[in-house]
Amino acid sequence: MSRKGKRFSLGAYRNRNEMLERMGFKNYQDYLNGDLWLDIKARVLFMYKTCYCCGQKAQLVHHMSYEKDVLLGKNLKMLKSICHRCHESIEFTKDNQKLSLHSANGKMKSLRDNRLHKRSEEKKKRKIKQNQPPTLGLSPFSVEYWHAKSLERDKARIHTSKRQMRKLSKMPLPSQRLRGIKG
Repeated sequence: MSRKGKRFSLGAYRNRNEMLERMGFKNYQDYLNGDLWLDIKARVLFMYKTCYCCGQKAQLVHHMSYEKDVLLGKNLKMLKSICHRCHESIEFTKDNQKLSLHSANGKMKSLRDNRLHKRSEEKKKRKIKQNQPPTLGLSPFSVEYWHAKSLERDKARIHTSKRQMRKLSKMPLPSQRLRGIKG
């Protein structure tokens, strides 16, 4: 089978529909409108309020599998909260053809990986920027340079005094020391 044939293979959806018929639903839309799905969807959206792919507010829940325990809400790990935009993006091609479940899941994971990669890159940039001394790029003859230097010294003093306070809090008070000597 060609790659394109696999990509648009809808076998999983056919199997899902057969499973739903055995469970007593007329079709997938009947399942989505039923109390069972509305309860499952509410539980997933309550637990995971943001989109699995982009981190925005989620409104939908995507099935990563159509196994019976997933359809019954017994396996919530295979259900991902997702926003409308990402759901459209992972379910359909640019020319509005439905993707196979496998392709949709792959696309969803790819979107999430891209977002997480961007976040880690931004975090690294912020960390590098935080670790740079505030005096970097300032002339030692400017007021800003000496102001930044005094802030650095104050920060170091505060850090040292916090460390000393931790040590002091572990030491017994003088009255406790005296009691220890007497008794």
